[in-house]
Amino acid sequence: MLRGMPRPRILLVDDSETVLMVLKEALASDFDVETADDGVTALERARTSPPDLVVTDSLMPGLDGFGLLAALGRAPETRGVPVIILTSEEAPHTSGARDAVQPAAIITKSMDMSPLLRAIRAALGTPLP
Repeated sequence: MLRGMPRPRILLVDDSETVLMVLKEALASDFDVETADDGVTALERARTSPPDLVVTDSLMPGLDGFGLLAALGRAPETRGVPVIILTSEEAPHTSGARDAVQPAAIITKSMDMSPLLRAIRAALGTPLP
């Protein structure tokens, strides 16, 4: 991060408090991190104050990650916000929403944060440290 430059804001979305805690801990040194425990709350927060990036779980009750991706893509204030989808499945569920708006990346959840960090840096267009 360049000195004097604002840190990118990432909105993490997952219905697991443990996953949110682990991800926030992994990202907090390089990014300003906000969290939401469901897709509806995340959508409201993103529309109110668009983040630089959204990282969301694919499977959540109510508005899942692909539904959130589609809703963000339809809203003028969040249309350009990249979304990374985290999945615990090898071949994630795909809905019609995925066909309309593509995520910046789909990453399989792992304790190895390097694939997620690479995807975040690529989506934000920032160099790797």
